Amino acid sequence: MERINKATLFVNLLFFGTKKEEIYKNRLRLGVAVLFLKYNFVFR
Repeated sequence: MERINKATLFVNLLFFGTKKEEIYKNRLRLGVAVLFLKYNFVFR
């Protein structure tokens, strides 16, 4: 659960930090966040 909470905080920080930026950067960082989550859940 702790790891899931940290991942959720990480994604929330990305979303809040990129609200004022361009859509392209949002999608790019979202892709990075998805890769980050996949890495965490596959290689625990």
